[in-house]
Amino acid sequence: MAVVALLGSNVVHGVSWVASFRERLVLVILVVLAAYVGAGAVGLWALRCVGRELDTLGTMVGRVLPVMTLTTLFMCFNAEVWQVVRHLSMGRTWLLALVGNGLGLVFALFVSRDVLGDLQDRFARAEPGAPRLRPGERINVLVLGSS
Repeated sequence: MAVVALLGSNVVHGVSWVASFRERLVLVILVVLAAYVGAGAVGLWALRCVGRELDTLGTMVGRVLPVMTLTTLFMCFNAEVWQVVRHLSMGRTWLLALVGNGLGLVFALFVSRDVLGDLQDRFARAEPGAPRLRPGERINVLVLGSS
């Protein structure tokens, strides 16, 4: 029906659309080709993925925002911090770097734990009665997920 409307009408939803028959035919061919290759299915899959990512956005922002704010405020925008860092010894500089990396690692482990829980829930729904991951397997997934 949409093909007939595209080929036969000069007005689509009240907007005048002046196009030659050749332009309309090319548009119809493009629409049919997109339907043939599954553009609609891919588009719906992409929308579902976007919805899932937006659903987890609040949790992620809640965890990232404090670390990002501290890093940005105290490392980049304070002249006093740069003056203090200039007088730090090399040992304290390394200690500061370790603290920053430790905070990043803690964040990565929290996110990996959530991903592991989601993975196990999905696996349990796909195969009811399947065994849960052993502790060694859980640690392996956490290490791989946080790296």
